[in-house]
Amino acid sequence: MRRTLDELPEDIPVLLAMHHPPVRLHHPLPDRLALDNVEDLVALLEEYPRVVGVLAGHAHTGAAATLAGRPVLVAPGVTSTLSMPWETEEARAVRTRPPGIAFHVLAEDASLTTHFRSVP
Repeated sequence: MRRTLDELPEDIPVLLAMHHPPVRLHHPLPDRLALDNVEDLVALLEEYPRVVGVLAGHAHTGAAATLAGRPVLVAPGVTSTLSMPWETEEARAVRTRPPGIAFHVLAEDASLTTHFRSVP
């Protein structure tokens, strides 16, 4: 990954995308499958300030967090949405929640905006 970042022009903002979220999501299922080497990712983010955010999936729940001062945006599930442990018993039925998608806009000034949408 460092080689790819080094090959890019320095004035280009970068989004890193990965499958497993590098942050805790407070649900036993995705947290059990979390990224193993978070420390390496933190070091990379500190080394490359032009990385403006981290995108992830796999958790089947839209979420936003931070890591090393960068936003971490987790896409919702495209086939189903995972209910969180604190939701009501009826809400925890995984298939009752619609799937979703995330649209990310990386502007010329390197600001990042994300829009989450349900897919009925």
